[in-house]
Amino acid sequence: MKHLQEVATASDDRSRMFCDHLASVAVFGAIDPVDKGWLDEFLTRSALREKMHWAGGVTQVLREADNQAKESVWNRWIKRYLRRRVQAMPIPFDPEESGAMCEWALVLESHYAEIVELLLTGPAPAVDGDMFYYQLHESAVLDRAPALTARFLAALVSKEDGHNLWVFDQVHTMVRQLIDLDPREPALRPLCEELGRLGSPRALKFQGRLQ
Repeated sequence: MKHLQEVATASDDRSRMFCDHLASVAVFGAIDPVDKGWLDEFLTRSALREKMHWAGGVTQVLREADNQAKESVWNRWIKRYLRRRVQAMPIPFDPEESGAMCEWALVLESHYAEIVELLLTGPAPAVDGDMFYYQLHESAVLDRAPALTARFLAALVSKEDGHNLWVFDQVHTMVRQLIDLDPREPALRPLCEELGRLGSPRALKFQGRLQ
């Protein structure tokens, strides 16, 4: 971690390269990043930019890993890491940081429910752009965990400002599918109310379908 101060003033490309290296070490290295303390040191000494780059680096490494490696890293430290972070250990989550980790729930698909439940105990995650909504829609989680996904979407939409119309398209499609699955699901009402807050033209129609 002796290079952190230098990285803090470096270009985005150099910062990302450094954080990508740390992400690879965390996922594939023999040293447990939580037990050995280097991850805590990184988190407490880094700016948000580096935390975001590291979270994104972990996402990319996990995408390229096989299922055995994913299960290994989940059991080895990611589960403990997330549980500690939602307890503000060593520092609280920033909404953008937890937003970057929402992709972990999709990449580690077998642990989707546990990851989302943990993230929802902290500040509402702020996802970057519309790509996450597309990835969430393309995953199989709507059918497998509809109630949790409705709660997840309500939290994510609460951080939106309504300016990104593409987000509306993706969220509308998922809300329609969730209502089709179970219009009596209580978690759908706050989600539709959030859409109404954003000025969604379909919010009232969705609310009218709820039972």
